[in-house]
Amino acid sequence: MKHWDYDADRIDGFDYDIGAILVKAATVIGESELTGTLRTWGLGPEQFLHPWQTADPR
Repeated sequence: MKHWDYDADRIDGFDYDIGAILVKAATVIGESELTGTLRTWGLGPEQFLHPWQTADPR
């Protein structure tokens, strides 16, 4: 699981990942570890959207 921060000026372009910064990374095994890691990072299920609801270029 990885949390990346992208440069907003590049998000619409082909080279969106230039200058991207890895904010956090974790390896989890199983749903309970995933839930715990997300909670530690301050993330909840409502913050995860379908790809077509975001500006993520991937």
